[in-house]
Amino acid sequence: MTVAPAAATINVGATRQLTATVVPADATNKAVTWTSGNTTVATVVYDGDGRLATVTGVAAGNAVITATTVDGNHTATSTITVTVPAAAPPSPGDWGDVTPAVPLVVPPAAPAVTATDVRGATGAAFTEDFSAEEAEQGVTVGADALEGMRDLGREVRINTPQAAVVLPPRLAQAVLEQDAGSMIVISVTPGVGDLPPSPAHLRPAGADVEVSARVKQDNREVGLEGERHLILPYDPQRVQNPSRLGIYRWENGRWRYVGGRADTATNTVRVRLTGFSRYAVFENVRTFSDLAVHWATNDIHVLSTRYIVSGLPGGSFAPDRTVTRAEFAAMVVNALEFAGHKAQDAVAKTFTDIPSGAWYAQAVSTAAAAGLVGGYADGTFGPERSITREEAAVLTVRLLKRLGVEVPPAPESILESYRDAGAVGAWARTTMAAAAQTGIIGGTPEGKLAPADRLTRAQAAVLLKRALAKADLL
Repeated sequence: MTVAPAAATINVGATRQLTATVVPADATNKAVTWTSGNTTVATVVYDGDGRLATVTGVAAGNAVITATTVDGNHTATSTITVTVPAAAPPSPGDWGDVTPAVPLVVPPAAPAVTATDVRGATGAAFTEDFSAEEAEQGVTVGADALEGMRDLGREVRINTPQAAVVLPPRLAQAVLEQDAGSMIVISVTPGVGDLPPSPAHLRPAGADVEVSARVKQDNREVGLEGERHLILPYDPQRVQNPSRLGIYRWENGRWRYVGGRADTATNTVRVRLTGFSRYAVFENVRTFSDLAVHWATNDIHVLSTRYIVSGLPGGSFAPDRTVTRAEFAAMVVNALEFAGHKAQDAVAKTFTDIPSGAWYAQAVSTAAAAGLVGGYADGTFGPERSITREEAAVLTVRLLKRLGVEVPPAPESILESYRDAGAVGAWARTTMAAAAQTGIIGGTPEGKLAPADRLTRAQAAVLLKRALAKADLL
């Protein structure tokens, strides 16, 4: 592990970002923690996986900032020197030893969102614009402003030339529950120089930016935990298809997709996050060699740019190949994680025919824990069996409900409009009717539901794309 920079000098009250890089790139756990060897000189805070930390100068002196991997086996350090800016010498006077009076200079107020701002706003949000210099210095949302957010259910949006940060009211409530006198400080720093390299299929659509957040409580600082939103602008002249835009985080030497939804009216991309780091907007222009004229090309590309479905070795997608139950479970889990839902806290279910080392073991376990998939009466899952259209429709309706979409009950009579209504299994009729009513699944050109037909990879992508659109995530 390394920390960059290895040494730096900052003024009292100033901040500096430190970056920890864990190798190898495929390490199973890259999270790190940070400590300051002398908190009277400099403090350090971090959030998320700890890849980025923010050091704040407290008093003149030296402090060694240490990053430690979560297993405690590896450390790296950065030596921070904190200085007090020297005062400018007075100008020589024209009257012998008499020094001319120095005019009193009142420093500008620190950039902040106040309680008056929040409580005086109308609607669901308070928005304020800050300059690049103010954003880099750090915008403070004080305890009284946080109380206003909590009491009125009003979010705060901090606009800067490089990015906008949105703090929801539930985040304010969580911070105040930890310490009633807490304040949040948001810093936004534009990237310096060229963007770090990216794969050929990722085209930069805007500049990169460093965003950090810290919570001040009495005489200490801690990382900000909880959901917040980041909005980054993009250059429409550099974009071919806004539906392929996403926000990526620079992590361990590569750009990692974190999500995002483009707004073509404002030329911005918005993403929900639980931590801050270094971000940029890219357009994913990956294509597949066998999708030039396929009916599902657009839906497949929309999901592939969000890493919900993926291609095959050699650059093809094989849209008409059938999908196994394990493969569809993995796609559904990818969709669930794209939406920001996690199921790790649930009790995982095991199946007798899924080896622990199988590539799909974790995905099936996660889907089962989330209540999305089930097995057979004999305790098996049938991971290599092709999934049917009927099974996939039922699973997709469950996904919709998991995403918070209300799926109203539908009468089974809806199925009678299809020529093969009687072929729908008794166990799936109610859910299939709901799927047809909500538009998740449709009939074939022959007017059939074809419930027992094997699902293709193209059909799987269309089902999931429709579900995410219903959940207002695309």
